[in-house]
Amino acid sequence: HTTLEWLAYAHFHGGDPGKALLVYRQLLDADGGDTDGDTVHENKAVLHTFAAACLFYLGRYDDAVAEAAKGPDTKLKTRILFHCAHKKGDEQLLTTHHENLSDSLEDQLSLAAVHYARGHYQEAVDIYKRLLLEDANRHALNVYVALCYHKLEYFDVSLELLDLYLSSAPDSIVAVNLKACNVFKLRDGRDAEKELTVLGASASDEPPGDDVSENDLVKHNRVVFRGGEDAKRAWTPLLGNPTLPEARLNLCVFHLNNGDAFDAFQLLKDCEPATPHEYILKGVTHAVMGQMDATEFAEKNGQKNNSTTDQQEHLKRAQQCFQIVGASANECDTIPGRQSMASCFFAVGATRRRARLLEIRQRVLKTGRRLPLEPRDGVERGGGLENRAGRVEGG
Repeated sequence: HTTLEWLAYAHFHGGDPGKALLVYRQLLDADGGDTDGDTVHENKAVLHTFAAACLFYLGRYDDAVAEAAKGPDTKLKTRILFHCAHKKGDEQLLTTHHENLSDSLEDQLSLAAVHYARGHYQEAVDIYKRLLLEDANRHALNVYVALCYHKLEYFDVSLELLDLYLSSAPDSIVAVNLKACNVFKLRDGRDAEKELTVLGASASDEPPGDDVSENDLVKHNRVVFRGGEDAKRAWTPLLGNPTLPEARLNLCVFHLNNGDAFDAFQLLKDCEPATPHEYILKGVTHAVMGQMDATEFAEKNGQKNNSTTDQQEHLKRAQQCFQIVGASANECDTIPGRQSMASCFFAVGATRRRARLLEIRQRVLKTGRRLPLEPRDGVERGGGLENRAGRVEGG
C-alpha cells in the first residue's frame, strides 16, 4: 500500500490526476470499499479526500464534493470544498467554507487563489505580500504577485518581481512565460517570443519526450505572439485543457476576425462568462450573430422560419452582456467599461430595428407587398462592436 500511495502522489504532483485517481480507487477497493465506520482504517478514510482532490482537478466538481464527504474533517477537505463551491458558483457555500479557513499557509494560499480567480487581484496581492513578510524565502510567491500585477496591468512592476525569481530559477516555464507576456504588452510579439528562447536553451539536455516547446502554455502563447499565425491548428487541440481557458477565447477571436461568426458562437454558446473580457467577447459574438445577413443566418442554423426572431434574441443577449460590464462598479470608469455601455446602447437600437423589421415582414405576409431592403448597422463586420474583439490577448 505504501508503494501505491507514493505512486498516486507522484502521478498527482506530476500533473496527471487521472492516473492518481485510478491508484486511489485501487487502494480503496483493496481495503474493501465503504465498510462499517468502526472498521474503517484512518488511512483509508483520508484516501477519499485525496481522490476528491483528483476529481477537482479533473473538473468533476460534484463528484469531488461527494468523495470529500466520505473523508475525515481536515483542512484539506475544507480547501477542496471551498474551491468546488467557487467553481460551481455557489456563493452561500463559498462563504461558509471561507469562514472555516484557518491562518495556515495552505489555507491562505487557497484563499488568495480564489480571490485571483474571481478577479480580486489586489486582495490576492495583500495575502501574498503578508506571507512573504512572514518568510522571505517563499520565493515562488513573487511569481504569484507578479501574475496579479500583470492582471492589474502594472507590467513593469510584474517584470521586476519576476527577475527576482528568475535569478534563482531561470528555467521556470511559468515565470519565463509570464515575463514574455509582460514584454508582449509593453513592446511587441517579436520581443516576447525571444524571451521564450531561454526555455529552449535550458531544455537542450532534456529527453525527447520532455521538449519544452511542446508545453501547452508555450505553444498557446507562441501563436499569440505571432499574431494568431496557425491559430486554428495550434489552439483547437488545447480546447480540452481546463488550465488554458484562453485557448477557447482566442480561437473565438480568430474566427471573428476571419468572418466566421457562427464558428465563434459555437465555441462560446455553452460557456458561462465570469470575467469582463469573457462578457465582452460573448456580447460581441451575439451582436455579430444578430446582425448577420438573414439568409446566411438561416443557412448556418438550418432554419427556414423565425430567423429574424432568433437574431433579435441574439441582440438582446449582446445588450445584456455589455450592460453587465458597463454597469459594473469595477469597470464602469475603465475604457472597456465605457465602450461596453456604449455598445449596450447601440445594441438596444439594433434590437428595436430588428423588431421593426419583424413587424414589417409579418405585415407583408398578410398583404403580399414586397419587403424593403434589410437595414444595416455598425455591428456588421468592420463595424464598431466586432472590432472590440479584434485583438488576440496573451497570458
